[in-house]
Amino acid sequence: MKTGTRLYTKDGRKIGNGIILSIAGFHPELGNIYKIKTDFGNVVRFTEEEITSLFWTSNENYFPEYPDNVESWMMGKIKLLFKGVL
Repeated sequence: MKTGTRLYTKDGRKIGNGIILSIAGFHPELGNIYKIKTDFGNVVRFTEEEITSLFWTSNENYFPEYPDNVESWMMGKIKLLFKGVL
């Protein structure tokens, strides 16, 4: 999985949408551990298996320069909340 990949939740009761910020580490049995920021602002760490069980992924909305896009993505969600769209 690439840094900047958007993650779309499969079940909003468990976790919101997110974006992969970085590879946080590696576990010999579990593989890469990814650092993810949710649209609510929480930062979590998941394995690739956990990501695929919780999220739909899309390279269509891939943002390699993620820091700027994470903030604009989150601000876009906040603007929609205040407009009553979400």
